[in-house]
Amino acid sequence: MKRKIKRAMNKNRFLAISYKDSTGATYTDILHPKEIHITKIWLDRVLSIESIPKGHEPPERLTGQKAKEFLKSVNQKYKNHGSN
Repeated sequence: MKRKIKRAMNKNRFLAISYKDSTGATYTDILHPKEIHITKIWLDRVLSIESIPKGHEPPERLTGQKAKEFLKSVNQKYKNHGSN
């Protein structure tokens, strides 16, 4: 699953990231991987990540710790390579 979301990221796909705020309300933001800048507080509140499909492709979804690990790797990739 992680590999499928990474492929979506490389294909310039957007990601829907669901998280809870400090009051417990749940939100979903749709972001391009280059827009993701992670703080520890925000990462701890992430519930799931879903790739936004094009056409008739099914969405790919990560939840829990796998979602957090994926966001860390995305953040690190764009820190190391700039916004290219």
